[in-house]
Order: sequence, then C-alpha cells, then structure tokens
Amino acid sequence: IKVWLMTDILNVTHLLVTKKKDRPISMCLEKGISWEQALDQVLSSRLGLEDNFRKRAIVVDRNSYHLFEEIEYSLSYPGLKTVYQMHEVSCRVAEPHALLGLPDGNDFVFTRTTTEGSMMINYSWQPFKAHDSLIGRRKSLKKTLLGLGNELIDMKLPSPKRQLPLPEPLLVKESAEPNGRLKELMRGKVTNWERAWHAARHICDPEYSLKEFYEDCIASFPELGLFMATENEATSSGRTAADEYQRTLGSLFAVFWLMRLHGDGLQSFVYGVDQDWKPLSPSAVSPIRSVEDLRKRQAFISQVDVSRIGKVLVVAGLFQGGFCNGANDPKRTLALLVLTAIHDIMKVTSLLPAVTEASGPFENHKVGETICNHDTALGYLMEYMPEVLPSYNGLPQAQRESVKFTQFDMEFNLGWLVQAEAPPGLLFNQFKRIIRQGKSRSEDVALYLIHWLTDLAGAEPYPQEGCEKFALKFPPQLFVSFLSSFHCVTFLSTKSETEVLEDYICWRWAMHDPYLGPIPKGEGAIAMIRLVVMAQGASGKVLEAFHDLNSDDKQILSVELARTARKGQSFQLSPLVSEGGPAFLIYYAPALMQKNCSSNAAGALQVLAEIFRQARNMWPLQEDRADDTVIVQIDMLKGLYCHELPDLRQDEHWVLKRPSHQINGTVAKEILPKGFVDELDQRVLHFDVGQSGPADMRRNTAL
Repeated sequence: IKVWLMTDILNVTHLLVTKKKDRPISMCLEKGISWEQALDQVLSSRLGLEDNFRKRAIVVDRNSYHLFEEIEYSLSYPGLKTVYQMHEVSCRVAEPHALLGLPDGNDFVFTRTTTEGSMMINYSWQPFKAHDSLIGRRKSLKKTLLGLGNELIDMKLPSPKRQLPLPEPLLVKESAEPNGRLKELMRGKVTNWERAWHAARHICDPEYSLKEFYEDCIASFPELGLFMATENEATSSGRTAADEYQRTLGSLFAVFWLMRLHGDGLQSFVYGVDQDWKPLSPSAVSPIRSVEDLRKRQAFISQVDVSRIGKVLVVAGLFQGGFCNGANDPKRTLALLVLTAIHDIMKVTSLLPAVTEASGPFENHKVGETICNHDTALGYLMEYMPEVLPSYNGLPQAQRESVKFTQFDMEFNLGWLVQAEAPPGLLFNQFKRIIRQGKSRSEDVALYLIHWLTDLAGAEPYPQEGCEKFALKFPPQLFVSFLSSFHCVTFLSTKSETEVLEDYICWRWAMHDPYLGPIPKGEGAIAMIRLVVMAQGASGKVLEAFHDLNSDDKQILSVELARTARKGQSFQLSPLVSEGGPAFLIYYAPALMQKNCSSNAAGALQVLAEIFRQARNMWPLQEDRADDTVIVQIDMLKGLYCHELPDLRQDEHWVLKRPSHQINGTVAKEILPKGFVDELDQRVLHFDVGQSGPADMRRNTAL
C-alpha cells in the first residue's frame, strides 16, 4: 500500500515523502487484510500516530483509492522482474501533530523496531507541485489531486469530525484530607435546578431545540467540569479526558434523540445535526461524507424498529400513557439526564476515591485502597460522599434510589453480557440476589437498559455527528439483538447464572449470519462461542485460528473461558474436570479481538492465552475461591495491533502486575532490570505473536 499524506503549510499544499527517495509512505500488506486496515497499520507503524489521532484527524479520500499492478525488479532478489499489486490512496491531515513536524512543516525522523533491529526513516514535507511528475504516473490519483493547469482543486474530502467546546480546567489547591482533591474541586458547586428541570420538562417539545438542550445541560450539571479537573487528565479508558467529555455530551444527545423518536429524533440519531443544530439528511451538502458512510447510515435507519425502543422507554417510566400518545415524565427524565451526566466522571483517574476508615471496607476494597473501577468508584461516592455529586444528591428520593440501583446496586454490566466478556458468576450474582430479595423493579431495569444504550450510542467523541457507534460500526441486526439480549436476564428468577449465560451465547451462535453450523459441544465449545461473540465479526477466521492453536494455548483458553465463578455450576456444553477459582475477566478482551481478528485472529488468541496463562500463575487455582473473579485490565493493549506488541524499547517488557493492596491486575509496559525473575505480583508476558511452537518451549506453563 502507498499512502500520499497531504496538508496545507502556509496555505500551500504539501506531500509527506521519505527524504532519501521522495516516496510516499508504504508498507507490505499482511495476507487477508483489507486496504483500509492496512492504511490504519501503516499510519501507526510508519509514523507512530496513535489511534485517537488517526480516527480524529486523518481524513481519507476514498475517491482517490485505486488498485493497479506495477512491474519492477525485486529488491530481495536482484535481477528478478516482479509483478506487484499496489493499493494507492491519499489522505489529508486535518490538524497539526508534533510527531509529523506540524504545523511548521519541519523534517522529522521516525524510528521503528523490526526483527533485524531499529530502522530510522527520514521524512520531509515537500510542495505538491514538486512531485507533479511522480504523481502524474497515476492518472486517477492525479485527477483527484489536480485540475486543469495543474491547479489544486477542491478534493471533496470527507469533512473533519466536529467537537464541542471544552470547559475551562479547574484549578484547586492540593489537600491532604482523604479524597480532598475531589472535595475541593466540587466545593461550592451547585446544580442549576431551574435549567435542569427545563430540559426534563421540554425535551419532547418540537420547539425545544438540541442547541437549547445542550446549553441547559452544560449550565445545569457542575459534575461535567470534573472531566477537565486539570489539563491533559488521564483516564482509565485510555482516551483523553477531553474525549470522555465529548462522549458524555454525545450520550446526553442520544437521550434527547431517543425521547423524540416519534418526531425527528431517529433522523438526528443516525445522521446528526448541521451547524445550525438542525437534523441532517443523506442529501445534506455539509458536512461532506463518503458514499460508504452514507450507505451505512441509510441501512441502519431503514432497519431500526422504533416501536421496540419505544416499549422500553415506556417500561422505564419515561413516558406516561404510551410512547407516541403520552407526555414524558419530567422526574424520570431528569433522573436519566443526571445519570448520563455523572456516569463516566470517575474515569478520570486522578479523582478515584480511596476507601476511608469512616466507610470501612467497601466492595472487596480495603481501607486506604483506591477504587479503580469507575462504576464502583461512583457507587462509593453515592453511598459515602454524595455532597460531591450535587446533581445526584438533589434528585427526589425515589429517583435518587433508581439512579443508585442502575449504577451501583444492580452491579450489572450489559456490555459484559452482550460481548460474553465476563464469567456468569461476576455477571449475574448480584442481580440474581436482588431479584430474590424482591428489590428489582421492572422500570429500574428498563431505565438501566436505556442508559446503557445511550452510553454506547455516545461512544464516538463527536456529538454533533449522530450516534456513529451504532450507525456506522454496528450491523443493524446486531443493534436489534442488543435490545433483545436484555430479555434473557428475566430468567434469573428460575435459572442459575451459568444457565442464563449459556442460553444467551448459544442463542447468539444460532442467530449468527452467516450460519456457523451446529452449536459445538465438548472441550473448547464455550471458548469458541464466547470468542465469536467477543469478536463481533470475522467469525470464520476466529474459529479457524482457534482450531490451529498449539495444544497449550488451546487448552488455556478452553479451560479459563469455561470457568463460571459460581461454586457447583458448570456449562453443559463444556463441563470442567476440576472446580476452583478465581475465574478471570480480561477487561477489554472484546476490543482487542475486534481490533485484530479480521487481520490476525491467531495473534489475538495467542495474546489472550498468554494473559490467562500468567494470570493463573499469579492467582493459582484454589477450591475455596470458586465464587471469585479477578479482573485483569488490558486497556493499554486494546487499541493495538498484535504485531505492534513486540515493538518495545531496550529493557522494556509487557508485564502483568498486581498493584499493592489490590485484588485485581493490570497489563502495562515496564522497564525491568536484566535477569529479572517473575515475582508474585509481577510477571513478564511473552507475546510471541504468530509463533506456535511446541508447548515445552513456553515459559511457566500453568496447566
């Protein structure tokens, strides 16, 4: 693949070329991957551009793409005339980045690690006209770039994604008091209840615009400012705090649009809004969108069953007298808006609370231990520090209880279910206990589902572009299956946690399109089904890669993915010979699978097997821990291609570590001394991606 990267420097179009040979960025494609995936890889491996920047600021001109053959003498075999199949495409850099020598257009050097050592590539930004003759050999590309007289013309590139203004960073003095920084940040902050109630009462009014709703929300909820507690805040999701703020606004917009599905809500949900905050349509002149983008949006809008969503909205108590006929319930609507506004603020890692002596041990966290899970951390604030959440604290009592139930008491993560990410004990245990105690109200369970949908709908940090996570990245039938999946939890009153999860994943297998064959049985069956559900695509490649794994990796995945975290329970399709625990939840394993499985499914499975292997070495199997689950965070891996994992600096290693005073683990990069020996709280991960040697060559085999 050859990539012509362009940008404007002092109003003159420049191309990025290698300084020595004046060539575009290029790379050999891996077998079986598309040119779009290869484009993503080349921008990462040849320029070091991170995932967020590539998605946000690299605009691909799909009209410039073409495939052709080129005959040259081989560099590997001198004198051998060779036919090369070439993919060529142009892209534009929409915002400056220091790694690219921008905005000044400076030359720069990028160093990448290969199997033969380090390789330095010198890049230079050159005026476009200086390379007219080189590009001229590709007529179709030149037509895209040039008009008559070699003048640059409007390329009709897709417009850059839009984001909303950020709040000003909050500045406070440091405090030695436990959780003092969070208290100082929120000291004196109050909710503007007049604006909040205005949004809740008028959200369905045709005259009430999205712009008014946006202005009401940012004026109402002071907790939104916590995303900008300081500049460049780190988050547990791996995204910037600024992106998390945009995602929260996107989720609030999704609430606005879902509440107006009987009007113009669906159109805005799918297409977004224009610069005047009016709903966009497929024929809109601006923003410019690719043909493929519009095709996906149209496919989504034509297949979504609005009545199915409407029924859930009614059950959640958000409407009175029916979805289309009745008015919305302001109190219930306000509860959903508050829940949406505060849901992700604890992703800002500097704000995570530590358990105080006054509260005592909390959800398996000891006194003095920082609560790293953002959902649990928010639950702790609701329980013991509600004064730092004025919008939650000021809700009517009944709505406050509903928010707390959906966010904390329920302890249910629908994403873990939909992606088969968690063992059934962790997934359903608390929910089943609540059902037995009679504390589960159907309206609160439905409110959780609506919250989960809007949270996922806003996952892309571009609020005005519509709910792109669903419209562009999920097949429409999968969106429908998500709405249906929640129905399975109603069987928890009569079935075990493991039976409910097994029924669900078998249903997903049976509903798969194309048909995957009979539901597998025996050793490895649960692993295969869960891996297919996690990957959400490329299922054939996943299954083929699983069958081709070496026996050690296959056994690791077969056993660990079949652990239930419930004593005395086992999957019928793959009963385990030995019980015990803890089971493992590899947090963000689905993201890793979805990133890699279309191009390197085998590599993704090998990475997961190694994480499970070293986790079992760190937490040996014990009978008395059959009900326990250890969560291993891999957020640093989820955005990487597997072939990038071995690209480490000298003495740098991927490790699984268990921070002191914590029961869970995390995967991170660490500088280790030579001759390092694995310890109880830190183990080196050997990501020999693509290698599947005999089991006796693998280190520290646990099984």
